[in-house]
Amino acid sequence: MKFRETKKKRLYEDVLEQIKEYLIKEKIESGQKLPPERELAKMFNVNRVSIREAMVALEASGLVERKNRGGAFSTGVASFAATSLLQVVAKNKYLIKEPMQVRRVIEPQLARLAALNINDDLMKDLKKNLQQQEERITEGLDIIDLDREFHYCIAKATDNAIFIGMTEALHGSLEGTRVKSLRFKEGGWKSFRGHKEIYAALEAHDPNKAEEAMADHLKQVEDLILGYLAEQQAQSEEGSSR
Repeated sequence: MKFRETKKKRLYEDVLEQIKEYLIKEKIESGQKLPPERELAKMFNVNRVSIREAMVALEASGLVERKNRGGAFSTGVASFAATSLLQVVAKNKYLIKEPMQVRRVIEPQLARLAALNINDDLMKDLKKNLQQQEERITEGLDIIDLDREFHYCIAKATDNAIFIGMTEALHGSLEGTRVKSLRFKEGGWKSFRGHKEIYAALEAHDPNKAEEAMADHLKQVEDLILGYLAEQQAQSEEGSSR
């Protein structure tokens, strides 16, 4: 199967769809290794960050399994059907209230489970992620991919494929709004501080504090999103009244 170069405006989403198509049409067998990130980036003419984001989504979909320093491996096409409903949710990017409501119910419980089950490797991943977040925010750069990976690691700590897929789908449905809200009233720093509180609770393996920290973080995230949208609405109404 021949890959086509991606359109710049779609980036990792286009990469994601093409790899899915390749895995399904070519019937890549379970356990077969995918090309490394560097090679995939060259194939699709995108940067490695876009490839990494696509791989996170593919793993959440159950189509690939990533191993530390071992690359990404196909899990076989049969697992794709199990997460089809979550893909529908992820495509409804106009939804805001619904996915946020689901996040408030589910993610504090995921943090609770993670505090009980998380291993040293995932804690190291979260620590590195936080360091990268701080560096990016200090430089005035977006952290949307790091934010997504942070929550994905927590879901992964539950060792439950359904929770992992739900987390990925919910974050996907909010991504467009989250990019802008993280720039709203120091949203990046507020999100980072929330992540640090969650990390501290996970490091202490304290399920109650982890649940509480995640609930507080999600409330602040929702306030940022709604605040950003309200400001945009006010500016639009002001502009139309002139």
